[in-house]
Amino acid sequence: MKLRIYMIIILWFAIGMVLQGCGSTKAQTASSKLIHAEKTLPLNYFELAEQGVLVYKASNQDEFKALWEKFRLKEELQNELDWGKKVAIFLGIVESGTCPLQFESAELAGENTEIMVRLEGSSEMACTDDATPRTIVIEMNQSELAGVSYVKIDNYFGINPRVEFHQLEEENN
Repeated sequence: MKLRIYMIIILWFAIGMVLQGCGSTKAQTASSKLIHAEKTLPLNYFELAEQGVLVYKASNQDEFKALWEKFRLKEELQNELDWGKKVAIFLGIVESGTCPLQFESAELAGENTEIMVRLEGSSEMACTDDATPRTIVIEMNQSELAGVSYVKIDNYFGINPRVEFHQLEEENN
């Protein structure tokens, strides 16, 4: 009799574990690497930004150079990406001058139609309400971003903005 109760408990535990795995909607961590971060933004940031976020994707060296210039990055680029396998994400945000944001990670979400970027504040002090510019350039796997149209910033000063990639071609016309 005890064996039967023991087996029923194990069976329920196993069923619970299977159901928990099936219902999981956790985002998948994407391969990503910080290329560069600098306190600058494009001149037309406030015209183009949605919910305080401006984002572009570079798929080749020409787009990369054009975006590097558009975001007014001063440091000279050291090396080229493997454009057959990689893309670069240019993320323009404003941050508190006393609580600068650092790139933490990127995750695929929304059935791989959006990338969630996690930023982490680096200060233990009270943050000021000033708006300091910040451009973050992230290298990501091209195949992981194939169906991605949106970038979502996780907990960006209490909101979770979800914005679409801007296109350079649209601005040049």
